[in-house]
Amino acid sequence: MDTGRIQSREIGEVTLAAIRKHGNPKQGELIAKYWPSMDKPKPPTGELQTTAQLGEQTYRSRCTYCHLANGQGMKKSLVNSKWVQGVDRSLIRILLQGKQGETEVMPGFGAEMDDGQIASLLTYIRRAWGNEAQPVETSAVREVRSATGDRQKPWTEEELLTFLK
Repeated sequence: MDTGRIQSREIGEVTLAAIRKHGNPKQGELIAKYWPSMDKPKPPTGELQTTAQLGEQTYRSRCTYCHLANGQGMKKSLVNSKWVQGVDRSLIRILLQGKQGETEVMPGFGAEMDDGQIASLLTYIRRAWGNEAQPVETSAVREVRSATGDRQKPWTEEELLTFLK
């Protein structure tokens, strides 16, 4: 007999990740209670692990000066950042051409890094420090690079927000 209630076995990891993203402590408690095996993101394995390790090396050599080793940053944190956790196309744009802040500019790295390096770096930061976003595919970086190749200036917050919708 169908009672109309959703059973815990009917909710998958993608749905739970979307619920977790809202940061509601009560929802977190319910996830821990009814889905204890899914309460924590699974560590990367295989190819994803290799990609994340390469991304971590790139992060440590290029990003820690401003964002620090723990991702908290001197000015802008990557931990629970809407750009890191959000649509990968916005984050790719930031890394390719940079981002204009209120008083500072994050430089773009498109001229210095290939698509695979950018994908691995973004995959690392989207999975580090409690972030739970999906990996970034090299093909997505290639596609965004191709579409934005003529851009010569950093993205503004307003421009990037249009990609989150």
